[in-house]
Amino acid sequence: MAYRTVLPVLVITGFLGSGKTTLVNRVLRGAAGARLGVVVNDFGEIGIDGALIEESTDDVVELADGCLCCRNTGDLEAALAALTARADRLDGIVVETSGLADPTAVVEVVANNRTDTPLALVGVVTVVDCQEFDANLRHATVAYRQMVAADLFVLSKTAVAPAADVELIPSRLTMINSVAPAVRGGEAVDAVASLLAPQAVPARRRDVPEPEAREHMTLPVVTLSVPEPLDRARFMSWIDGLGPSVVRVKGLVTFDGGGPPLVVDRVGARTTFRLAPPTVGRVLQDNDAVLVLFGTGADRASKALIACTARVSGKDVVA
Repeated sequence: MAYRTVLPVLVITGFLGSGKTTLVNRVLRGAAGARLGVVVNDFGEIGIDGALIEESTDDVVELADGCLCCRNTGDLEAALAALTARADRLDGIVVETSGLADPTAVVEVVANNRTDTPLALVGVVTVVDCQEFDANLRHATVAYRQMVAADLFVLSKTAVAPAADVELIPSRLTMINSVAPAVRGGEAVDAVASLLAPQAVPARRRDVPEPEAREHMTLPVVTLSVPEPLDRARFMSWIDGLGPSVVRVKGLVTFDGGGPPLVVDRVGARTTFRLAPPTVGRVLQDNDAVLVLFGTGADRASKALIACTARVSGKDVVA
């Protein structure tokens, strides 16, 4: 593998639940032999997203409990420095921001880096949830800013969003950002991979005006560690009953009656489950469920979740 005198950095951003980690996994699987370092930013006391990087190696650095665009910029600098120390075995770096991050601050960190191996930003990829497009723009200034900062849009949730809406979204994105093309489906991985190709041209930095306030700083986040399996019926009743004050639930759950851990992801009124990769063992440790709730109703909802444990054992649910 050739030594890179300049290490390309790709930033993947997008609002809560848009599918950033899914895209990162697809890029890693389709890297065609390229070795990519990954920085994953998670918002919560327990980092979950890093464990969901299915191609997890020593070149995955996870930054939990904070946002890259505010208090964790120093941590991002340290993470990039750690990865550039391994530059002889890397072809590029992917930075996955939290869903509440303004990527412009991440771009500044990359642009002003003082690492031994110079870094070059090759693009900001914004994942757009087609099903929650209007809701995200209506309630989240940061979702708009993620779109403004994009060099490439990747459309997600196209199979569950109304087809007519999906067809209109590229033209609506053009009204927000006329520079970035929009891709979906099989085109997405190829388009993202092309940004990291050896001949890729560094992205042109564009001025994005600073907002008057950063919305993400006021969104409550609650992390729960549950030491017992969850009662499946009660858990489904709980998650199906969540109102709009809980904008996102993500985590790892084990249900009573046995079975492997599952990844649970709720965005808006949509809840999905899938088998968890083996890498989640380091997150669960002595627990059977770890969940992160976002929104003004997160604290109240977390208290209701305690009733979903399958049995009472004297252990405490840690919130």
